[in-house]
Amino acid sequence: MGELTRAYERETHINWNDEEDFVTVFTCHRRIMTKLERLGAKVVREIKEGKRITAKEYTIPKNQVNIGINGKRKPRKKVEKAA
Repeated sequence: MGELTRAYERETHINWNDEEDFVTVFTCHRRIMTKLERLGAKVVREIKEGKRITAKEYTIPKNQVNIGINGKRKPRKKVEKAA
C-alpha cells in the first residue's frame, strides 16, 4: 500500500447490519479516528506504514452511532387545493 496522501485514497467504510449489536468502521481519516476514540470505540486493527498509522478498524455499539446525511434540501412546493 502506498502512502495515503491523496484525498481519494482516504476512505471510511461503515459495516452496519441487523444481526449484530455493534458497527464496524474502517477509516483512514484522522478526524474520524479521533471522534471514534472519544466515543470509546474499540480498536480492532491498526495499519501502519513504517511507524506511521495510516488506518484503523473499530467496533462500537450501535446505540452510540448516529449517522446524519447533510445536504441541501430543495424547498417543498406548496400544493394549492382546488376550491
